[in-house]
Amino acid sequence: MVKQKKERKIAMATIKLARSTSCSRCINYAEPRATVKSGLNCDVDYAKTQMKATRMIYGKDDKVQAHTLIQSFKPGEVTPEQAK
Repeated sequence: MVKQKKERKIAMATIKLARSTSCSRCINYAEPRATVKSGLNCDVDYAKTQMKATRMIYGKDDKVQAHTLIQSFKPGEVTPEQAK
């Protein structure tokens, strides 16, 4: 008797890492494209305001303001919850 292996498909995301000198620009780019919005220690509805206040408190309103990670999948490859 020969055992057959079950074929398992693995999702292959395209991932882009970058840094930006404008946190607001990153949010403006991502907001209309996002299928799921969530934040860690940040209310997504007030993210721009919260991040600007934090930059002003620490005097970091120049140079790199944000690091971005963009995950892209083929349509139907994964659900938004699986991609988290």
